[in-house]
Amino acid sequence: MKTMFYCQHSIGMGHLMRTLRLAEECFKDGPVRLICGGPIPVKLKIDPRMEVDALPPLIIGPRKALIDPFHLTDVDRIFERRLDQSAQAVREFSPDALVVEMFPFGRKKFAKEILSIIEASRESSNARLFSSVRDVLITSRRDQSRHDCRAATILNEHFDGVLVHSDPTLVSLDATFSALSRVRIPIHYTGYVSSNCASTACRRERTVIVSAGGGRVGRTLIEAAIDAAKNIKKSLGLDMVVVTGPLSNARTTYATGKGPAKRVEFIKDMPAVLERSTLSISQCGYNTAADVLKARIPAVFVPFETKTEDEQLHRADLLAGCGRTVTLRQYALTPETLIQAARQALGTAKKPQTAPPVSLDGARRSREIVSEWIGHA
Repeated sequence: MKTMFYCQHSIGMGHLMRTLRLAEECFKDGPVRLICGGPIPVKLKIDPRMEVDALPPLIIGPRKALIDPFHLTDVDRIFERRLDQSAQAVREFSPDALVVEMFPFGRKKFAKEILSIIEASRESSNARLFSSVRDVLITSRRDQSRHDCRAATILNEHFDGVLVHSDPTLVSLDATFSALSRVRIPIHYTGYVSSNCASTACRRERTVIVSAGGGRVGRTLIEAAIDAAKNIKKSLGLDMVVVTGPLSNARTTYATGKGPAKRVEFIKDMPAVLERSTLSISQCGYNTAADVLKARIPAVFVPFETKTEDEQLHRADLLAGCGRTVTLRQYALTPETLIQAARQALGTAKKPQTAPPVSLDGARRSREIVSEWIGHA
C-alpha cells in the first residue's frame, strides 16, 4: 500500500508532528510520501525512508494573512509553484491512499491547492481519500455554522472517510463540529496519536519540564516560567528544563545549564522525558496533551488563546476531568500564579485516579483503518 500525506502547518508544529507520527506507522504497509506546505525546522529529524515534497512554505502572518516566512516573493506566485509541484508529486507517487491533514475542517485558504491534489490523486490512481482531524476544533469563527456546513459538503463530495484522532469517551467530534449530522461518510475514531516511543516504568526525577510546542506563540509562558524557576526550585524542590521549541523567539539570556533553568530547543522523545520527570508545564496543543496523557504526569496547562483561537482552552477543560491537570488561563499568568498552579498540580498526584484510561494508540489504529479500506477497494 502506498500512502501519501498532505500537511500544512501555519503557526506551530503540531500538525506536522502528528502527521509524521502517522506516516512513520504507515511504513509497515509500504512506501510513504509527504507533501509539506509549512517550514520544516532544520533540526527536525524525519524518517530517512520518507520522501518529502517540501513546497515553498507559507505561514499565517499578521491579521491572519498568508505570508512567505522568508519574504522573498508574493503569495500568489508561491501558490502557482506549489500547485505544479504538488500535482507532480501525486502523479509520480500514484498513491493508494491520500490522508489530508485538517481539511476541510480548517485550511480554507489552501482549499484550491488541496482540491487540486485530491483531483490529481483520483485521476492518477483513484486513491482513497481520508481527512485527518484532531480531537478539538476551533469554534469561535464569526460564520462558524456556515463554515461547518461547508466542511460537511466537501467531505461528502470528495472524501471516503474521516480519521478523528480522539477517544470518544473523552471528546467526540460533535462537541466542536456542529454539522456532524450532515456528514454521510464514515467517521473513524482512532484514539490519540501519541509518540511512538515505548513506555518504560522508571523512578521520577525532581524535574519540571516547561514546553510550548514549536514555540512560535509560547514566549509569554516560557518567560514567566524562567522568572519563576528560582522560586520553584526553592519552594517545590524542582529543577527546571525549558524546551523553547525550534520556532521560538523567547529571550535567550538565561542560563543553559548552570542557572535556575536549563534550556534546550527540542526534545524528540518527549513522553519518555516526561515519564522521568515530576511535573509538566506547557500550553495545551494536541501533541503535548497526548504526551502528558501517555506519561501520566501531573501537569499545568496554560492554553494559547485569542479571540479566534479557543481550541487549546477547550482541550484543557476536557483534560481536567482526567484528574492530574490544572488549567491556568493565559491572561492570569504570572510567575506567582504559575508556582501556585504547579503546587496544585503536584497535589493531584497524591489522589487516586478514577478517570478511565484514554486510548493513545491512534497511529496504529489509523494505519489499520486505511489498510482495511484499501483492502476492500
